Amino acid sequence: MSFQDLVELLNALRGEKGCPWDKQQTLDSLKPFLIEEAYEVIEAIEHNDPEKLKEELGDLLFHIVFLSKVSADEGKFDIEEVIEFAHAKMTRRHPHVFGTSSEKAPPKEANLPAKAVVASMETDALAAPTDGSRGELPGDASRQSAAQVLNQWYQMKQQEREGKGLTSLMDSIPHNLPALQKAQKVQRRAAQVGFDWEKPEDVLEKISEEMHELAEALARREAHHVAEELGDLLFSVVNLSRLLEVDAEGALRGTISKFMTRFREMERRVRGSGRDLKQLSLAEMDALWTEIKQG
Repeated sequence: MSFQDLVELLNALRGEKGCPWDKQQTLDSLKPFLIEEAYEVIEAIEHNDPEKLKEELGDLLFHIVFLSKVSADEGKFDIEEVIEFAHAKMTRRHPHVFGTSSEKAPPKEANLPAKAVVASMETDALAAPTDGSRGELPGDASRQSAAQVLNQWYQMKQQEREGKGLTSLMDSIPHNLPALQKAQKVQRRAAQVGFDWEKPEDVLEKISEEMHELAEALARREAHHVAEELGDLLFSVVNLSRLLEVDAEGALRGTISKFMTRFREMERRVRGSGRDLKQLSLAEMDALWTEIKQG
């Protein structure tokens, strides 16, 4: 079985004698499925389930090929062009591994589209060292730290954004990202120019300040300001997680999963006693929750 077999499968599904449902799908109609599959991949990773991960990666890959097939049917691009662009982009963003674009040439068999070749050539100035040194050649990646490589990566992405007319660091951030993930991405962008906290302890002070402002808004019963101050508090907490190098989205998912597990156990114990959770007082539920939490 090869990647081409999967491409041919989509061709058949969308072909004249294909599946009616598959043939009527559009880029818009496939969006919910793509999001769902991506989260199922994340769940398989977090559960450390190799078999499930293999299955979910297959589903995600299928949807990538599916979206490419729909685009091809609309005369926009096909999966080969998607692969070519990915290869060209990752090559030019890793000059510490592959060298600058002046030192390499795209493989002839790749048949890169003109846009991809031009985009690769445009990174010459960025990839070249500014201190007069010769720079890193292919195979010299070990001489650079991860921080240096990441900084270079950010610079290249910014140049690419500017080449598309996107002049702000806040441009090109997807609108539909989950809020915590989007907040972390916004904060990382701002940090690229030094607009950042110096240490996590400073953010703790900011969190304390935001909690005080939230309490004041609550006391005044100002719904609009309560929502605003709560948003500020959440944003500050995300800033703390970023400085601590903790993925805010993943941390919250972990806490949600833990809560659900403990709640299910509470339900199980109460049912075992012949009662229903609704029959327990809040004090009784709190006591049972503490018991489950402790062990």
